[in-house]
Amino acid sequence: PPGRYDKAPADQGFVGGSAGRRSPSPKSSTNRVPNNWRGRLPMPSSWYALNVPEIVIHNGVGTAPCPMHADRARSFVVNLTGSKGTWSCPLCGHSDMVGFVMRRNGIGFVDAVRHLVLGGGH
Repeated sequence: PPGRYDKAPADQGFVGGSAGRRSPSPKSSTNRVPNNWRGRLPMPSSWYALNVPEIVIHNGVGTAPCPMHADRARSFVVNLTGSKGTWSCPLCGHSDMVGFVMRRNGIGFVDAVRHLVLGGGH
């Protein structure tokens, strides 16, 4: 009906103006990754050292018990020489640092990138 959608209720998080865009909230996730996100990712060596407590780094390669499954061996291997932080595990597969955050936290790509770029611990 005419006029029904002309104005959004004040509690819906809309910003005034004709665009009708939602205002960004620090707690809400948008469907976009932050600008220049690849250049803003943390260094893999320091990030994995903080987030995989049992990691041992030698010659640019980190090894640890896999943090994604019960593992007594050191089957988690991560390449720390590049900017992507690629990892592999015989049971869990392989990916990069973004994929690690996605899998470990059960979140999507955009949220994982935001997590890495904007901080957030584990």
